[in-house]
Amino acid sequence: MADMMRNYRSGGFNPRAIAVNEMRPDNDARPQMQSCQKLKRKLQTVDFAIIETVLYLDAYPNCRAALDYYHKLVAERESLANAINEKCGPICHRGNKSRTEWNWVDGPWPWELDANS
Repeated sequence: MADMMRNYRSGGFNPRAIAVNEMRPDNDARPQMQSCQKLKRKLQTVDFAIIETVLYLDAYPNCRAALDYYHKLVAERESLANAINEKCGPICHRGNKSRTEWNWVDGPWPWELDANS
């Protein structure tokens, strides 16, 4: 956070200040659930980095490095969302691609224990 504030004050952009961190391993014994949780946590970190980059771009709209970083994050987010939809099922109603069934409700709901473990 200190690096990011220094960047705001100096007008420079350093993507490392808001870089997406590697996920810590889960202790869940179920490999499929563990993998889905890792992907979802990674998606959360990318979403956070996108929001932070947007805030930076609001203050410095002509910063080419920040704009390039934003587009890189958006592409990574799309890739992660596709991987989650394919491997774990849809994460929201827009992820339901089936023409024969409404399957986005097949997984646990956010308030169910399996969704948050």
